[in-house]
Amino acid sequence: MKILTVVYNLEQGGTQRAAQTFCEAYFRLRNDSRMLALYAGGQRAVDLKQAGINVNVGVSESYLLELKKWSPDVVHLHSHAIKGVDILKIREMCPSAVFIETNVFSALSDYSEDMLKYSFQLSEWCNYLYISRGGNKKKSLVLPNPVEVNNFKKSNAEDRANFRRYYNIPEETFVLGKIGQSFGGKWSKYLIDTLEMFVNTISTNVIMILVSPSQQLLNYVKERSLSDYVIHINKITGDKLLCDCYSSIDVFVHASSQGESFGYVLAESLLCETPVVVLNTPWADNSQAEVVGDAIGGFCVNNRQEMFNSICRLYENVSLRIELGKKGRNRIVSIYDSIKIAKKCLSYLSHEYETSKTITLNSLEGVKNFKFFDKQIVIFLLWLKLKVKLFHRGSNFLLKKFLGFQFDF
Repeated sequence: MKILTVVYNLEQGGTQRAAQTFCEAYFRLRNDSRMLALYAGGQRAVDLKQAGINVNVGVSESYLLELKKWSPDVVHLHSHAIKGVDILKIREMCPSAVFIETNVFSALSDYSEDMLKYSFQLSEWCNYLYISRGGNKKKSLVLPNPVEVNNFKKSNAEDRANFRRYYNIPEETFVLGKIGQSFGGKWSKYLIDTLEMFVNTISTNVIMILVSPSQQLLNYVKERSLSDYVIHINKITGDKLLCDCYSSIDVFVHASSQGESFGYVLAESLLCETPVVVLNTPWADNSQAEVVGDAIGGFCVNNRQEMFNSICRLYENVSLRIELGKKGRNRIVSIYDSIKIAKKCLSYLSHEYETSKTITLNSLEGVKNFKFFDKQIVIFLLWLKLKVKLFHRGSNFLLKKFLGFQFDF
């Protein structure tokens, strides 16, 4: 089968990692798999070419003629930042191709939904958001991002010790950490607030590693006079160094105001057997509970106090950290392995699937561990968002207010 994967660029980021991983998985399944980066290349283009995969950057007239001659069977779009006008050019050159998309942020894309056989949502939560935002439930299927599970594993004791030594972290220090992207929505003051609570009430023998944090978060660290307890790393490049970082962290702590549509960092942390404490964000993207699994790969919490309590529980119980880390790794391998996800995608193309179904808000992982009264309020506000499209922003505002989330960054 001839499969063209289309993404906006091949730089760093979760969308680009997903596109690369799909493309490589198709290739390993013995398909003629090629990559088109619409607007820019990047290191991932180099990696793909080294793997023997054809990569093109841009949609020049000569490339479009080449594409018409090649005539792919499937065009797999990764929707984020793709312009509809460029997809129409590709469609014109590939009239017989089946078009599918991985819908990155659970919203209608810039190109027509009518041209798609399926719109793949990254989680059940994303499926709820997509349909609440006007998506056709008869085209919507849940297909998560693929994970290259063999690229991430717990680093050996020597590499973990070297990482800590490099950053002057004493051996017995309790290490919290988060890896992210450097814009505000990927972070929250909750991270620093819980660190401050820990320092003031539990132990001063603690460090929080922040990789690519936003400037707003760093300013907040200084404002709270916690610079001595924070290690700021601008960037980590390469999966091996990322493994060393994840493996040197005792508890990966994730809180961001916009949540996660998938959350590669969560999967990568668990593959390195580092348990996760993650904040549920029902006012936004909220797939993190589906990736981590509450009490499987860590704890999915609903507020700052629950986050602090879960961190303390893992601080006091090393064997629980080890148990959750191992269970979390097994979960990621069993659900998100790249070959398994790519095969599932291709099976959707060769068979007809029933996509239309009633969304049961009560069953969504992102709301399961709320207390009874809180859960009813959250579900009601989510139901309003599903039924009344104009109420989206109002519902999100009320969810934040009701759950006491700070309007930060």
